[in-house]
Amino acid sequence: MLRAHLVALLLTLAAPVMAAAPLRVDGRFLKDEHGRVVILHGVNYSQRGKSAPYTSWQSREHFAQIAGWGFNSVRYVVQWAAIEPEPGTIDEAYLDDVERALAWARDHDLHVLVDMHQDVWCEVFGGNGAPKWAAVDDLVEPNKILSPWWKNYFTREVIASFTRFFKDDNLQSHYAKAWQAVARRAAKYPNVVGYDLMNEPFPGRSLPWWFESHALSRFHEKVGVAIRAVHPGAVEVACDEVDNDCD
Repeated sequence: MLRAHLVALLLTLAAPVMAAAPLRVDGRFLKDEHGRVVILHGVNYSQRGKSAPYTSWQSREHFAQIAGWGFNSVRYVVQWAAIEPEPGTIDEAYLDDVERALAWARDHDLHVLVDMHQDVWCEVFGGNGAPKWAAVDDLVEPNKILSPWWKNYFTREVIASFTRFFKDDNLQSHYAKAWQAVARRAAKYPNVVGYDLMNEPFPGRSLPWWFESHALSRFHEKVGVAIRAVHPGAVEVACDEVDNDCD
């Protein structure tokens, strides 16, 4: 039985996908139009700080280099702060830049998983992700940025920001509409496999096991509905909080 599994794995790896054609979910696997299992191996595509300027550093040559290294996919990082810098205002110029990068990936036969990224909620707390207007930023003055960066998750304002977000239907609606704006553009590109709904969600003041089974699952469903309305069939990657497993 072990030998059979090893042979099957070698055959899968020996059947390369020559172009980043649409993929579909079949059970636990991604499969191409010929029914072959596709194993994605790639890299994150973002600048180190994941902060403004969000796209000026991007280049077609980067995608040529990634493909040249033998990778077949990228996890392309987007930011809520860049998509919706003010409540209800979608930055179409930013989405033009996103779309341009998706086209470059397509031209180099790279699959794309679009990731709505965050680290310690937003830039005002030394991280990235959400716009400042979606943060609780009035509890401590001035803000104190801790080192190493992950300690900022346990500051009063970051905890308060996550706690409010996962209880606030209005804020989540803004987030879902921001995702929908991205997915509406991305749906035109067959190399876009799907969407990572939120990088490393944090429970704030909620107990982790309650957070995952209640607040986080409701959030994932709400965002998923918004995405499926404009990109049906796309893969939705939903990560939990305790160990960042993704389904």
